[in-house]
Amino acid sequence: MRNTITSIAGISAVAIAMLTGPVVALGQEAATQGAVDQQEAPAGEQKAVQGGKFTLEDAEVMVGEAVKEKMAEISLRRQEQIQRLKDLLANPDYRKDPTRAPGVLHRLAEAYWDESFYQYMKARDEWDKAYDQYDKGLLKELPPEPVEDYSQSLEYYRMILKDFPEYQRFDEVLFYIGKGAMKEGKAKRNVALQKEGVNYLDRLVKNYPDSKWLAQSHLAMAEYYFESNKLYYAQVNYETILTKFPKSPMYNYALYKLSWVYFNMGEMEKAIDGFKRVVAAVSGGKGKGTIEFRNQALNDLVSCFAEIDNGWQEALDYFKSVLPEDETYVKMRMLADLYVGQDKVIEAIELFRHFIERDKTGRAVPEYYGIILSLYQNTNDIPALDETTLEIMNYFDPKGTWYTANKKDVDLLKEADTLGEKYVYYLGNHYHSLAQKAEEKKDKGAKAMYAKAADKYRLYLTRFSEWERAYMVNFFYAEILYAQIQDYQAAADQYNAVIERDKKGDYMEDAALGVIYCYGELMVAEGLQEVSKSGKFEVYKVDPKAQKRNFEKTELHPLEQNYIKAADKYVELLTDLLTDPEVRKKNPKRGEAIPEVMYLAADVLYRHGQFEDAVKRLQILFAYDSQSKYAAYAVFTLLDCYQRLNRWPQVEEWARKLIDARNFTVKKEGELRKIVAIAMTENARVLSMEGKTDAAGKEAMRVYEEFKGDKDMASSALYNVAVLYEDQRNVDKAIQTYKRVVKEYPDSEVAPKSVFAIGSIQESQTEFEDAAKTFESMVQFRNKKKPTDPDKLANWEQLQVDMADALQNAGMIREALGDYTGAVKSYESFITIFPNHPATPAVSLRIGKVYEDSGDNQKALTQYQKWIGRGYKVPELEVEAWVRSGAMLKKLNKEKKRTEATRMFTTAITKFNEIGDNQTALAAAKNFAAQAMFELADYAYDDFAKLTIPSTLNPYKLKKALTDKAEAQQKAEGMFNQVLDFKSGPWSAGALFKIGMLYYTFKEELLNVPVPEGLDPDTEIMYMAVIDEIAAPVEAKAMRAFENALNLAHEKKVYNSYSKSCAEYAAKVNQDSFPVSGDELVKSNREKDSVTSTSFINTLKRGDVEIKYLEEAAK
Repeated sequence: MRNTITSIAGISAVAIAMLTGPVVALGQEAATQGAVDQQEAPAGEQKAVQGGKFTLEDAEVMVGEAVKEKMAEISLRRQEQIQRLKDLLANPDYRKDPTRAPGVLHRLAEAYWDESFYQYMKARDEWDKAYDQYDKGLLKELPPEPVEDYSQSLEYYRMILKDFPEYQRFDEVLFYIGKGAMKEGKAKRNVALQKEGVNYLDRLVKNYPDSKWLAQSHLAMAEYYFESNKLYYAQVNYETILTKFPKSPMYNYALYKLSWVYFNMGEMEKAIDGFKRVVAAVSGGKGKGTIEFRNQALNDLVSCFAEIDNGWQEALDYFKSVLPEDETYVKMRMLADLYVGQDKVIEAIELFRHFIERDKTGRAVPEYYGIILSLYQNTNDIPALDETTLEIMNYFDPKGTWYTANKKDVDLLKEADTLGEKYVYYLGNHYHSLAQKAEEKKDKGAKAMYAKAADKYRLYLTRFSEWERAYMVNFFYAEILYAQIQDYQAAADQYNAVIERDKKGDYMEDAALGVIYCYGELMVAEGLQEVSKSGKFEVYKVDPKAQKRNFEKTELHPLEQNYIKAADKYVELLTDLLTDPEVRKKNPKRGEAIPEVMYLAADVLYRHGQFEDAVKRLQILFAYDSQSKYAAYAVFTLLDCYQRLNRWPQVEEWARKLIDARNFTVKKEGELRKIVAIAMTENARVLSMEGKTDAAGKEAMRVYEEFKGDKDMASSALYNVAVLYEDQRNVDKAIQTYKRVVKEYPDSEVAPKSVFAIGSIQESQTEFEDAAKTFESMVQFRNKKKPTDPDKLANWEQLQVDMADALQNAGMIREALGDYTGAVKSYESFITIFPNHPATPAVSLRIGKVYEDSGDNQKALTQYQKWIGRGYKVPELEVEAWVRSGAMLKKLNKEKKRTEATRMFTTAITKFNEIGDNQTALAAAKNFAAQAMFELADYAYDDFAKLTIPSTLNPYKLKKALTDKAEAQQKAEGMFNQVLDFKSGPWSAGALFKIGMLYYTFKEELLNVPVPEGLDPDTEIMYMAVIDEIAAPVEAKAMRAFENALNLAHEKKVYNSYSKSCAEYAAKVNQDSFPVSGDELVKSNREKDSVTSTSFINTLKRGDVEIKYLEEAAK
């Protein structure tokens, strides 16, 4: 730090006395007048000591100001004196004389000391002047700062120490050599030399207790210890001066430095008390140095007050007691600035708010608020910053008291407004930034942050609408209103305001687009369009099969009118801006949205059926930039229009225009050429429908001829020709052309479709054998690899569907033809190619049914059990498989296979019960579950039938036989009743018939029991009467069962063998009520098994039509 020294002098005793005052010593007294032994503090544990700007050198210089002019003369005489003394010592005898030599050496040492000090002060004075010049920018380079050099003086003092230890002024020698070594060590940063000096002073203190140099020695050691941060030793030495040498000229200085010791030790109350005593001691003194000393002590008090709680209030009271009010607030401002520098935010803000309260309309109020706001900003106390910003907006309101009081000071008003503008903008930007970061992290707090940013931007535009940053703030505000707050009307208004501020500004284009997007969103909210269009548009497909939208002409909604106006405004602004070539050069992307916006306006008109205006705009757009993707969108809109009107030549024309323009931004050239082909093909179809057969054929072949070089296009064209023939019901030409597709383009995507179409046509023409072969030939395409191109994936997936349908169709056709071997082969091909197809379990089970229909029950059983072993997880089919397996076992050997068959029927019912709430599966499995129960009941029926009634008069034997028979009958009837629970028409009819047969056969057996031999006629008649009596109710029950079966057949239209048998047996029981020939149920056409008829071929799969196997009727 630079110390300004304004005078050059030695120490004057009279001047020094000015610093002496009747001040009582501070702190504890030193234990001894001698020096305290020093102990080195551990390295790294010391922190830098703080001290005032007033130093011992300043004190020494301060007391010598009066003799400055005489020092130059004294220096000349001193140099002469030095030479004379050196000449004396040149005599060896004189040099060794202990009575004279020490005095000469001492005088030489003193002379060199004073001369060195003088030369240092002289050099210092010059350096200070150079520094002032340098500080003012008048000097480019600052010369080296001078340092004190007492080496010559110390050399002579060391001679005395070495050669004349008994010298009577030895204490003075110790003092100067000690002080000189310390000064020189400090200047040269030589710690060892400084410690040497301390040792000399320590020696003086210990050995010369009555020396007049004691006070100065303690002061020098105190300074050394203070600067070395050995505060305890510094404290002891300073206090020694105060307690032992109250009249020392350095008393007040020692008191001053002791206060700094207390400061560094954290004993602030002692430090404050010490500085106050210094101020009191030197108050009233005259001279520049004294005034500076007092002022420095006052400044140092500021540092102390900054370290205590509520220090500024105590400082205010003290400074008011010793200083005028204006000087008091100079010190308080220093304290406030110190608070700021020490990051004591609360105290700083309290004090600056005190300043504002003291002078509410003062010129410094903006500065004070500025500091307060900066403190909140630096500590990131945003709530307080926000609150204070709103406070200053009110404080500096143009209609407020402060503004009115300072209205003539234009610069000051500008300062206040600038402060408000700065922090309102900062807060808006801060909240905006936080909101964006929160939004990136998907933090729910983002919305609240955007709202705060919008509030600040709105406030900014209210108060600072004419400021430079208002343009940018206006745009940011509009962006938040649009994207986050979604107040689209307000956003549109703000975007328009941005445009009006600067029609060629950086944000003009974005703002103009923003208006468009705002009205787009408002249209969505109003239900005028489904999605706001801001870059992504519908590409209208050229698809003759697509459902066409309504073309009714309607009026534009006011929002749509604004939408179109905004679009036109954008085009106008950007077109005008781009007339300047420098604009495009500076930003090549300027105006890129012009085609898009032109399309937006046209699309709105188009959707309202206002085609005249829409088409004009679309054509202008295409002419403006035929290379843009929006030009392509425009063309596709035109194509959509023309295809709606079946004007396929125009579709072809505009598709070719897009190809000629080489515009493939939306659709590739190949896709556009496909549109050309579609247009030509559809034109051929229209011509065909109009009866212009020849023209249609020529148009269709024109497609083929034009696209012959393109495999995909040519094959598709030829395929379309075949379709055209098929639509015209020209079957022969259709098949011929489909076959041509397969022959000429076997690897094309339409080759499989052609094969499938041929098979479907053959089936429709009842050419069943050919149809089956054609469908089976679809396997030739099984090795086509699944494409990675998404555009080709759909065709490959359709091929899989068609191949699966074809093999199933082939199998069903061959079943209908009775070609069971061929049917099995087709179904097995299906399973091999499509092991994971949803229909695979059903097809696999169907193979068993084919074997069953062919009469090969063993193969059927093997297939059904193989199906079960594969573990298919299709509940309804599982039930069917178990039932069919059991049924085959019964057919193979009813009695021997009973146990295994029973297990399978029981498993089937268990599987049915496990289906749960799956209504579709329950409905599909219901008949088979009923069959399983029926088959189990049928075994019970057989058990019943095996029991006979003996011809006997033994009542016990007869009773047992009848009881056994009745129990078997009841068991079987109970099981048949369980069949009825499934509500399966065919099997319910069977169950009711069987129940009837239980009673009927029981009755017949009773009536046919032989009469026991040996009965007389009367007894025989009585025996027969008893039998008839037992048989009568049994017969009645049989009749009711047959009636129920017949009623079920009528109600549910159940036409099977059981319903026929019911009618026959009912007639046997009561022929008058049930004549066989009169019951519709027993006519032969009711017994026709539709499952075995080729008429079912009409259900074959073609396209998305789902195969449904016919429900098998119970026999």
